[in-house]
Amino acid sequence: MLEAAARVSQVITSILDLEDLFHVAVNTISEEYGFSFTAIFLLEGEWAVLKAAQGQRGLSLLEEGHRVKVDDSTIVGQAIRQREARLARSHQDAPLDLVLLSFSEMALPLIVKDVALGALSVHSTHPDAFADEDMRALQSLADQVAIAIAAA
Repeated sequence: MLEAAARVSQVITSILDLEDLFHVAVNTISEEYGFSFTAIFLLEGEWAVLKAAQGQRGLSLLEEGHRVKVDDSTIVGQAIRQREARLARSHQDAPLDLVLLSFSEMALPLIVKDVALGALSVHSTHPDAFADEDMRALQSLADQVAIAIAAA
């Protein structure tokens, strides 16, 4: 998992255009890790607004202007509000933000200099797809994404 993080970081840290960064980040992360879905949300007031998402369903969500409230109703909202990674191992664990796309979801806050920018959301079609140690490795990746967003 750390090798994939290094490859993703190498790709995204050289991109200075924000829209290009979003697109490359979600697609590269999905490809490197084999996730069924990857999305980036940015904080806009009390909302986390979807800015990038992989695949056809992602494009549909972007066109719809998908957003979630930054509260405890979704794990993306929880991750941003609590400033820590959140994990739903299955549909029963927590309300999945994009339940049609996954059985497991992890949301990781995007934080730079103690400022929450948003969240990285990754999904798997398998229940219990993520282990606690995956959270640490993926948070490191999310930190690199946040730095790249702030630099773009």
